[in-house]
Parts: sequence; structure tokens; C-alpha cells
Amino acid sequence: MLTYVLIVFILLLALAPLLHFRPNKRQRSLARMREYAAVNGLRVEYRTFPADERNRRPPEGDVIFYGLRLSPDDRRATLRAVWVKDSGGWRSLGRRVPVPPALHTLPEACLAATVDEAGCGVYWVESGGVQQVATIREALLAWAETL
Repeated sequence: MLTYVLIVFILLLALAPLLHFRPNKRQRSLARMREYAAVNGLRVEYRTFPADERNRRPPEGDVIFYGLRLSPDDRRATLRAVWVKDSGGWRSLGRRVPVPPALHTLPEACLAATVDEAGCGVYWVESGGVQQVATIREALLAWAETL
């Protein structure tokens, strides 16, 4: 009997380091959100958060960019603009550019949005699960329709 207990103990001791590499609940949630985004046509990238003189501190948490690419046929000579959300709502950085209506439908976790000739996207702190990603996707699709 002692032999079996010793064998089980040695096996558990050998497997313990492997359990360290098992993803936790938060990591599994992020993987689901990013997979949903990629499968549904969004690109997921780590980018530097846009900032200006009023917005010197980077936001709390991990900020990631979810973007929607325009197909080469849909690309138009569009403006380059960035909007950030602060306590007063959405505002443009640099020159004054009207806020696209689609930005008002984004979840609270979205902190900035950008548009250029390649597409449009948002910077956000990933939270809320796949439903938040679906909301962002719908807003980006609506925005792309107006470009």
C-alpha cells in the first residue's frame, strides 16, 4: 500500500509544473474573444495608444486594437483621424473632425477609435466576453459603410 501512495505522490510531483502552464479563466476568455474577432473579420493587434497633450497617461489595463480592414475595392481616399473618449465623451485629436455616429454605439470599454485608408478600428480594454466583441464588430461594420 505504501508503494502505491509513493507512486501517486511522485506522479503528482511530476505533473505539478505542467499545471502551471494551464490557461486560467481570464486567459481562456481572452482567447475566445480574439478567436471570435478573427473568425468574424476583425484584426487584433497590439498598438501604441494614441495620445495628446491632454491624455498623457496611458489607460489602465491592457489596451488592444480591434480593427476592420477595408477591401482594396472599398478603399477610398479617406481622412486619417483619431478620436479618444474622456469624461466629456468622444473628441477628435489634432484637427477637429466630427465624431462618427457609430462611435456612440461602442461599449464603455472602448477608449479610442481611428480611421485611415486601410480601415477603421478601436482601442479597448478587453472585457465582457464575446458579446462585447460582437457589439464592436457591428459598430465597425456600420462605420465602414459610411466611409
